[in-house]
Amino acid sequence: SALEGVSLDVVVHNAGSLNGTRELTGMAVMSDQKLENVSMDRMRAAFEVNTLGPLRVQQAVLPMMRSPGGKIAIISTGLASIGDNSSGGNYAYRSSKAAVNMIAKSMSV
Repeated sequence: SALEGVSLDVVVHNAGSLNGTRELTGMAVMSDQKLENVSMDRMRAAFEVNTLGPLRVQQAVLPMMRSPGGKIAIISTGLASIGDNSSGGNYAYRSSKAAVNMIAKSMSV
């Protein structure tokens, strides 16, 4: 309701969280992303922020986008690349950012 009557030219989605929470700090963040440690709760939390967050926001503002011509930008990372994954790890972050890349691609069609 705060944006009622507003037209948007551009929306930039810049959500990003390594693990979808602020409960971990320091090197615990990286340790939590190892295959033997990453939990399904951690995976879901990362997807909530990195994948579903931009999708939900875009759905909410879609009626306000200028038509035709409204632009959408989704910020991602090279760590989401399937073809350039030489270091592995970071399961929750990498997979949630790869998923948002697919959402961006689907929106561009």
